[in-house]
Amino acid sequence: MLSSLAGASQPADEPAEQIQLIRWSSEEPLFGARVESTEQGVKVSVDSQVIPVLVPWYDVRALEKPDDGFRAYAQTAQDAWRAHSRFERGDYPGAQRIYTRLADDYLWKVGPQSADVSYGLMRCMLDQQDAQQATIPMLSWLVATGPGRASGQADQPTDFDHKHSLFVSLPPIPHPGTESYGLGPLRVDAVTDRQAALHELYDLSFSIGLQRDNQISERLLALSERISKQRLRDPGIMLILDMLTARAHPEADKRADARAKLERRVQYDDDTWVEVWSRLGLGMSLLSEPDHASKDRGVIHLIHIIVRLRDISPTLAQLAAKIADDHLAKTDRARWGDELIIESKKHQSITESKLVLPSQGTHQP
Repeated sequence: MLSSLAGASQPADEPAEQIQLIRWSSEEPLFGARVESTEQGVKVSVDSQVIPVLVPWYDVRALEKPDDGFRAYAQTAQDAWRAHSRFERGDYPGAQRIYTRLADDYLWKVGPQSADVSYGLMRCMLDQQDAQQATIPMLSWLVATGPGRASGQADQPTDFDHKHSLFVSLPPIPHPGTESYGLGPLRVDAVTDRQAALHELYDLSFSIGLQRDNQISERLLALSERISKQRLRDPGIMLILDMLTARAHPEADKRADARAKLERRVQYDDDTWVEVWSRLGLGMSLLSEPDHASKDRGVIHLIHIIVRLRDISPTLAQLAAKIADDHLAKTDRARWGDELIIESKKHQSITESKLVLPSQGTHQP
C-alpha cells in the first residue's frame, strides 16, 4: 500500500530519518532522508543531490516506514497513478475520467503532479478532437512547468516545441462541426504576460470560425498593440498572431501582409510542423475571403498538408482534410472532399496531380 511522508521537518538536533521510496517508473528504490510530503508529491533528500528529489504522486508506489502524513494524500496518489498509467497505455477515456476529478486541485499550480494532470487532460481532449477544451489544460501545463520549460528539458513531451514554446498538436484552429464559443475569461491571476496573450490569441481564434465582425477586429487590434508594448514578439506568439491576423483583420491589405509572412515561413521552415501550421493558417485565411478563387487557393494549401506533410502530423492532416471537405461540400464537390478525408487517413500520400482542384459544379465520378 502507498504511504506518504509527514509534512513536519525533523528537529535540528535529531538526524533526518532515512527512508526507502518505491517508484512505479523504476525498479531501483530511492534511498534518502525524509523531508516532506506536498500536494505535488514526496520530497526525499538524496545524498548525491543538493536539492531534494520531488517524486510526483503518480510515480509513488510505496514508502518504507509509513506515517500519519500519508492520510492526506493516499487517495490522491492512487488516483494520480491510475490516471497516469491509463493514459500511458492509451486508455484516454479512462484516464480522462480520473484526471477530471483531479483538475480542480491541480490545474494552474506549479509542480510535476499538476503538469501531469494538465498534459493528460490536454491529450485526452485532443483525442476527442476538441481543441477548445484542450487549450485550458495546455495553458495550465505552461504554468505548472514554469519558465525553465521553454529552454528545453529532457523530459518534455515530444509534441512540445521549446523554441516556439507551443504544442505542435494544438494549432489555434477549431475543428469543423464543433461549436466555436471561445475560451471565456482567464480566471486565474498567476500567469505571465505571455500566457495571458496566448489565452487571448486562442480565445479569438476559436471565437471567429470563418467569420469576421467589428468586435473580433477590435479585440485583435487591441491585442496586437498589447503584444507589441509588452515585447512578446517571440516566434510562437508571432506565428499565432500572423495566423489570426490573416483570418480576422478588418483590412484586406493587412490580411495579405500576414499571409505573406506565413508564406515566408512555408519557404524557410519547409517540411516541418511550422509549415503545417502556416498552411493551416493560409488555408483558413483564404477560405474566409469572399471570392471563389481565393477559397480554392486555400484548399490547395490544405491539400499540401495531406499530400506532403501527413507524416509530420497525421492528426493535423485529417484536420486539414475536414476543413477542405467542408468547403468542397458547399461548392458541389462533396465527393472530392470525401476522397480527401479517406486519403488523409492512409499512410500513402495522394499524388501531386491531385493538387489541381476540379471546377465548381463539376460532377466527380
